[in-house]
Amino acid sequence: MKGSIEENVIRLTPTSDIVSSRVKELIYSAKGFIDSQVAYEQVVLDLENVKSIDSVGVTFIVGLYKSVFNLGKKFKIIRINNEISNLFKIMKLDEVMSIEA
Repeated sequence: MKGSIEENVIRLTPTSDIVSSRVKELIYSAKGFIDSQVAYEQVVLDLENVKSIDSVGVTFIVGLYKSVFNLGKKFKIIRINNEISNLFKIMKLDEVMSIEA
């Protein structure tokens, strides 16, 4: 996962699918990057490179959202493909977190 910060926004960009075999690495990477930052207002999860998410991947995203929310920060998902967007709508995650295509 790539991480960057610009104008008080942390952008996390997974480089491939969010599936069970990669979630441990993603958790470590996301936590490490977020914990290393002091001044930020929002975390953006950029899913441009993600074509597939399994149930463990969804759990990772929900956990990331909850961690950010509990810190009093905003969370947004961007550049999500139609298939994953439809999955999130079925699960009503679009009603909980900000999601942009």
